[in-house]
Amino acid sequence: MPPESQAVPPAGGEAAASRAMLADHLLPGIEALQADTGRVVLHLPFDPALVGDPRTGHVHGGVLTALLDKAVRLAVLCRLPADEGVELLDLRVDHLRATAARAGLQSRAVCRRLTAAIGFVAADVVEADSGVTVVTAAGSVLRTADGEGP
Repeated sequence: MPPESQAVPPAGGEAAASRAMLADHLLPGIEALQADTGRVVLHLPFDPALVGDPRTGHVHGGVLTALLDKAVRLAVLCRLPADEGVELLDLRVDHLRATAARAGLQSRAVCRRLTAAIGFVAADVVEADSGVTVVTAAGSVLRTADGEGP
């Protein structure tokens, strides 16, 4: 997976797609640190609303899955022409440990293979300050004609 990087704007048709994909009321403050051909790094700052268990302060598992979903779809989208969209087919998620992630989370995704119909992606979520891996994932994404995806 890629290391932390500086903000890199997506090239070509990827810019509009990335902005549209990042707009999300469920993941407040999410931003792309890197979005280029098949490789995405997203940062999600800590927000108390993301905590699933107030006793422990751990981030809810659904937040981690939503972050992975977004990174996986964007990694494929960044390899496609501007007139194509994506639809998530499958997302296998392995939660390795709980996290409070007070410095935020980073999700890193790489499109490993792109066929005429499907993109295959490896991804993870790490704590932004320590780099400790919290979740790993493998996803497959269906290529769609523009306007058919989410």
